[in-house]
Amino acid sequence: MRYPILLFLLALVGNVKSQNVDSTAPSEVINLNQNQISNVQTLQSLFQKLEKTKSGNERVSILHIGDSHIQGDYLSGNIRVGLQDIFGNSGRGLVFPFALAKSYGSNDVLFSSNTIWTTKRNFFEEDSIPLGISGFAILSNNPNYVLNAKLNYDQHRNSFNKISLLMGNDSNQFDIGFYADDQPYASEFGLMKGKHQLDQPWSYQSLNLGILNDHITLRPLQNSAQQYQSIIYGLVLENSNAKGITYHTAGVGAAQLVNFTRTSLFLDQAAALQPDLVLVSLGTNESYSIYFDTIGYRLLIENTISELRKRLPNAAFIFTTPPDIVYKYRYPKYMDAVCRAIKSAAINQNCAYWDLNQVMGGMGSMNQWHANGLAQNDHIHFKPNGYKLQAYLFMDAFLTAYNEVATAENKVNSDNILTYIKENKPSKKQVAKPAVSAYGATYHVVRQGETLGGIARKHHTTVNRLCQLNGIRSTTLLRIGRRLRVR
Repeated sequence: MRYPILLFLLALVGNVKSQNVDSTAPSEVINLNQNQISNVQTLQSLFQKLEKTKSGNERVSILHIGDSHIQGDYLSGNIRVGLQDIFGNSGRGLVFPFALAKSYGSNDVLFSSNTIWTTKRNFFEEDSIPLGISGFAILSNNPNYVLNAKLNYDQHRNSFNKISLLMGNDSNQFDIGFYADDQPYASEFGLMKGKHQLDQPWSYQSLNLGILNDHITLRPLQNSAQQYQSIIYGLVLENSNAKGITYHTAGVGAAQLVNFTRTSLFLDQAAALQPDLVLVSLGTNESYSIYFDTIGYRLLIENTISELRKRLPNAAFIFTTPPDIVYKYRYPKYMDAVCRAIKSAAINQNCAYWDLNQVMGGMGSMNQWHANGLAQNDHIHFKPNGYKLQAYLFMDAFLTAYNEVATAENKVNSDNILTYIKENKPSKKQVAKPAVSAYGATYHVVRQGETLGGIARKHHTTVNRLCQLNGIRSTTLLRIGRRLRVR
């Protein structure tokens, strides 16, 4: 009888539940002591120009380039509103009609049309239609199309009296008329004509509307038999009477830096916006790319900076590292390499950078942000409060650097930003972390109540295999937080 009893006891011990032994874990997730703009001396001219907006004598243009976090205007929208509230609002800047491209975008400007538009996107190789700064283009051959743009809410905030259009430029392009409430603007400024120069396939043209508007309608005007299409790369909405910041956004979901740089119009269209600051938030999609090359990525960043500087010699640059993510239940293999490449390229090219990855807590912090209700279930994107917290962290670092060089009368009070951060920052919790992987090995982080048998079943393996991989016995007590290799 003693052998069955012994076997029973061994089985019982083998399934002893993990004990909660980590009751003294630190409560902090984000690293506020690391929240700073590095290489900040490269921003001196920008800060001097921002100072002049405080006295109403200057306009500053910011171009924010990125991936899905920017296409949806989540991170960029919070930064835009925050900085414009401090330095003034001279315009919504570059917007793209994503709704007409059957994609997602900011909801503060609504677009509609009476026709279906053909869409081109920089995620794919260019064909006969070149692409540029927005990463998208829409095309219509309908001679009767109507394109409506309307501010969605708080119309007075982004009311515009100047509209610029990035558009196709050849003899096949329709002229474009502008209307408000079905009334055309005066003919001397209510019509855009392409320059039809063979050496430039696009044009950037502006119209002064005379009065502030919250909506505008574009319609094609066919003035010759050759004209049969419109290609639109984006609209720029500005208030020419106001001083402050005009904030352009150019984001493409799933994009990497190479998706922008390989397009033929990217550099020239970026330069046409004349940004004083180019803010680049990329790297998330590079971090799990099977084609990632650390040296090649750093050189691509450096070359992009060099090419932009040829066209924008006075512009400042800030690169942000990507946030921590978990992709398909694994930590991205190249996240650390991406962050190192971004910081190294910024230093080599005398640019500033902000290390969002470390500020939010580094590797594994996404699980904490998710547990605190700040991130989506995909562990890649954030909820609105998560993006707002990131934006406030950036503004805290940016404004701290600005205040260090601003004169006393032009310093800004950012106490409310720091207060928001402290009241909404995530706290460290015991969380059920997904299995994570680094460089081919897959791991499971033990949570309360789990057994070896349960973990083995979850990952379609055996207790014996788990013991072999981890150098343990079936009787080993599992400690909460321990990383067990499962493959």
